[in-house]
Amino acid sequence: MNKNNIIKILLTLLALGVMISLFLWFAKPVRAVTDRVEYKIGDALEITIQNSLDKPICFSSCYPYLVEKRDKKGNWISYSYSACDDQDLPSNCMAAGAKKIFRLALDEAENGLNRLKIPVCVDCGNQPFQADFTYYSNNFRVN
Repeated sequence: MNKNNIIKILLTLLALGVMISLFLWFAKPVRAVTDRVEYKIGDALEITIQNSLDKPICFSSCYPYLVEKRDKKGNWISYSYSACDDQDLPSNCMAAGAKKIFRLALDEAENGLNRLKIPVCVDCGNQPFQADFTYYSNNFRVN
């Protein structure tokens, strides 16, 4: 093999590696997208959850989502939530490939950049909820 063929093969392998990496980076097994990117305090937010996993997922019966706010340093900080008095169980389960829309009020959201933190369990059964994965919605602004 001459030098030009080796260079072509290496560049092809590099390009293939970059494409596979980008696909894996952007392909999310569970997607969470809000209906808008800007809200006012008290507005209703609709979030569409798409389960692209090949197994069912469930959400926490106590905290199916947590709202987080971005601070001035760029860190995401969860709002303070009271303790859940009930047993935390898997709930609102979604079949593999299913899509659901949930609606929630932003009554206690603060001004600024926010997102939803969504813990899920996979193929959970009836045991207490324990997050296998945590997914995040797109960022949205509250004014």
